Amino acid sequence: MRTSCDSGRVGVRWGCRYSLLGLPARPSLRQWIAALAVVVGLGSGAAAQQVRYVDVAAPGAETGMSWDDAFTDLQDALAIAQPGDDIRVAEGTYWPDRGTGDRAATFSLLNGVVILGGYAGYGAPDPDARDVDLYVTVLSGEIGDPLDATDNSYHVVTGSDADADAVLDGFTITHGQADVGYPDNRGGGMIIMFTSPTVTRCRFEGNRAQEGGALFICFGAAPVFSDCVFRRNAVTANGGALFDMGGSPELIRCTFADNHADVSGGAIAAFGSGASLIDCTFEGNSTEISGGGVYDNGGNLVLDGCTFRGNVQVSGGTSGSPGGGGMFSKQSNPTLIGCTFINNLTSDAGGAFHNKDGHAELANCSILNNLSGGSGGGLCDLGEGLTASSCRILANTAFGYGAGVYCADAGTELVNCTISGNTTYRWGGGVCDVSAGSRLAGCVLWDNRDPNGTNEDAQILVLGDGALVDYCCIQGLTGDLGGMGNVGDDPSFADPYGPDGIAGTLDDDMRLTLDSPCIDGGNPDFTPEPGATDLGYSPRLICGAVDMGAYEFPRRFADYDCNWQLDLDDYAEWGNCMECLDSRSLPDECEVFDANEDGRIDLVDFSRFQVERGRAG
Repeated sequence: MRTSCDSGRVGVRWGCRYSLLGLPARPSLRQWIAALAVVVGLGSGAAAQQVRYVDVAAPGAETGMSWDDAFTDLQDALAIAQPGDDIRVAEGTYWPDRGTGDRAATFSLLNGVVILGGYAGYGAPDPDARDVDLYVTVLSGEIGDPLDATDNSYHVVTGSDADADAVLDGFTITHGQADVGYPDNRGGGMIIMFTSPTVTRCRFEGNRAQEGGALFICFGAAPVFSDCVFRRNAVTANGGALFDMGGSPELIRCTFADNHADVSGGAIAAFGSGASLIDCTFEGNSTEISGGGVYDNGGNLVLDGCTFRGNVQVSGGTSGSPGGGGMFSKQSNPTLIGCTFINNLTSDAGGAFHNKDGHAELANCSILNNLSGGSGGGLCDLGEGLTASSCRILANTAFGYGAGVYCADAGTELVNCTISGNTTYRWGGGVCDVSAGSRLAGCVLWDNRDPNGTNEDAQILVLGDGALVDYCCIQGLTGDLGGMGNVGDDPSFADPYGPDGIAGTLDDDMRLTLDSPCIDGGNPDFTPEPGATDLGYSPRLICGAVDMGAYEFPRRFADYDCNWQLDLDDYAEWGNCMECLDSRSLPDECEVFDANEDGRIDLVDFSRFQVERGRAG
């Protein structure tokens, strides 16, 4: 067995250390000078602010003052770093234990200290060259037998005494193993408690724990993670990559792929969390009980522009609340804006999203080609209500009820959604309402199927009383649904199968064409929220009336009076708007004449108007 004074890995000078100054057992003169300089600086009230160099292959005096004399152990640089310092770390692998085999040893982030990986380092033509993908810098918890993970570090990195000025940038964090008592059973890659460091361009791979294989965040911590990758992490309970208990992290452009949880949250499990996830991707994650991608319990998650693709929930037991191939929300109030769920799978309910005992808000989302072994191939609402607005719900499949949307005792609300091409092997291809008192307004339900074909019941099946269906376009409309303003004519989609000819893919164009009965067919009393848009991010209300479905038909250039044609009445309005020729502020009503969107009405716009009038005859 290797002792604390044994020589360990090739190229790394281990041995015993003076813990106070971070010096080795036989420090060189240059190491003593560097350490004493720190002491003198502290004594005079002036903290040293400089670059510290770390390179596992450096041959010099280990002062950290240059690449030749770089520290070979990152812990040496951390031991003397002061606020304002940068620590630059060259490619290679670094371990937190100083060769002792101490599983509790960890790399601790420091306030005001920026730790940067990905440098070419000693021996390179330009040692300061930095490329985090080319010069891979690894922080590894593999401190013992490589064939035995049970002797790995509990937490490779710790950010529990670090604020936003503590930065970790450009590292691969791997082989953490948090498998004993709390808190050493959470966050194999990194643990953050109470504080809020900044982590960017880091990869968390192959970490293990009981909860939070790669990362554990809790107790009001609000770290920021940007452009990070969490891949192939795993847990025996919740949160294959991330377990958040009461934190408010912000994750921006992060990727979660191929993570696994034995219980809930293949990628993320959040309990009482206020997390924000912006432009994140969840792909190929899996769990056995709830939430192939994300599990949200008792929180208020906000997801903006996130993509869930190919996540899986397959029940491995009967406990808990099974379901949610993409995401499962329990007793929570999540908000999802502009998110896409595609090709997710559950053996239970809610192929894309399962809401239970809470209220979820979805806006401008795409729910495409998800599969449920139970009910709700796309959405399953068993909560206090799920609201979906300006969403497209296409080509989902359920072996139970409600291939597009299944709701029971929930009060589901679907507003201006397009629900098409969904298939169930039971009933309710588009929507199945089981005594839920759901409300549909301004929706298009078309070409949804059940074993009896594409009749009205295949579009929406109401089992019980209380559903309100108004201003909707419904294939096979019989009038039995009641309501106001419903139509049964073909909505005339632009290209429902898209260029690839396959339903339920991203290129499906469910916009309306000019002859669609759904144009201006929505609720005449509809008032959008300020800034609300359709699924294509055009204004949700054009020409004073809302359309049915997820998209607004675009207003034609120069159609001032919104009658969908260019005529003399439009021509007559040019006089007033041409007065804006030299104006710095274009009135809203004149914007329709601004062809090149330069904020002016001028001869360029007039030329375009003449061309368009000529085409219109």
